[in-house]
Amino acid sequence: MFCTAKMRRSATTALLTFGFAGAAPAAAQYPPVSEYTDPAYQALSGGEAIAACDQYASHPLDPLKPDGVEGVARDSDIEVMSAYLYCHRALIADQNNPRVLFQWGRANMMHNPRSVSQPRQMYRLAYRGGSEIAGVYLARLPPEKTFAELEAEVHASIARMRGQQRSRPMTGAERDAMLIGSVVTIGSVALLRILSGESTWGTGECSGGHMIDINTHEVLCNGLVVGTY
Repeated sequence: MFCTAKMRRSATTALLTFGFAGAAPAAAQYPPVSEYTDPAYQALSGGEAIAACDQYASHPLDPLKPDGVEGVARDSDIEVMSAYLYCHRALIADQNNPRVLFQWGRANMMHNPRSVSQPRQMYRLAYRGGSEIAGVYLARLPPEKTFAELEAEVHASIARMRGQQRSRPMTGAERDAMLIGSVVTIGSVALLRILSGESTWGTGECSGGHMIDINTHEVLCNGLVVGTY
């Protein structure tokens, strides 16, 4: 049986109608990575980092997801370190891409499930940029705590640490191990002074940057000593 030109055209039309012809090509696959020094990670271009972020952290129901990318439906199925590293690099490459912002927030949420502040910020920015699924994820997060709730948590933490200090005082070496090389917040400086009995919460003597001088065991504020421990 011979196939006429008309029959060939009809077959082509049918293939196009049912979506078998013109299907999106398979996206490039990027290997799992576990650290920033991984050669496969270091060699990425910005566009490749975004594509790798799509591979490991996109959601199948995201309308912004590129064609040919399957996506990961369940958060618990995300390969956390690969998603985290690739999406971090993708964010560096394009900080205004709502899809990348959403996926970086999703990777952060799985990398540190106990902290929702970073994912919340990323979902909010992504949603403002047009990512509908980021809005869904944002709505699923627990409500932000009020200032009164945060203040109550600080007081509870102070009481708990005071109890620990009374049962077994922290040595200077232990404090250095906790604070070495760090730039601490106003709350941290106040906490140190409270634990040492030199101050009470809410004194607010300084509004600038704070540092710990571990050589002299002094709390410094803008170069001035505001307490010792």
